[in-house]
Amino acid sequence: MTRAMAVHHAPQGIRVNCVCPGMVYTPMMYAPGMSDEAREARKGRSILKTEGTGWDVAAAVRFLAGDEARWLTAVILPVDAGATAEAGSMLPKEAMTR
Repeated sequence: MTRAMAVHHAPQGIRVNCVCPGMVYTPMMYAPGMSDEAREARKGRSILKTEGTGWDVAAAVRFLAGDEARWLTAVILPVDAGATAEAGSMLPKEAMTR
């Protein structure tokens, strides 16, 4: 949808991009609480082994909306500490040698 909209709106000079946030720690998480074990497990799911916040996602949005990104359109940007890059790397070593 992002790419189709980018093509459709390009003649008007409108850029269309998409930010795909990973699991971030937000104020909603504070209320009921999350165990330390669960937070560590979530951190371990990304290649940076860290936890993001809404501010991390907002920084990506701000960049894409700014002049520095004037030549970017149809971008699908994961903001997930590399979690999507690691997809499939948890396969057994035997599966990766074939």
